[in-house]
Amino acid sequence: MSTVVKLSSLSSRSAAAVQPRPTGWLRTILARIVRWHELARQRRALVRASDALLRDIGISRMEADYEASRPFWDDPFGGRPLLRRRDQR
Repeated sequence: MSTVVKLSSLSSRSAAAVQPRPTGWLRTILARIVRWHELARQRRALVRASDALLRDIGISRMEADYEASRPFWDDPFGGRPLLRRRDQR
């Protein structure tokens, strides 16, 4: 005997589980956007940090200003390029 479940009886949690999750290249792009957002947030925080806090973490005001001036996509840990050229495959 099969069990019939009405769609309206599903909780929002189980309904969310039915939604497809991003895979492959979409997951890579979303992860990169999240990383860029985090880098931008951290760099803004460096600008607002006091000199005492910067001394505590071991960087100078000049180093903090330099780091904060970098664009959000300039990731110090590199990361793979989102798209590779055909001759690099």
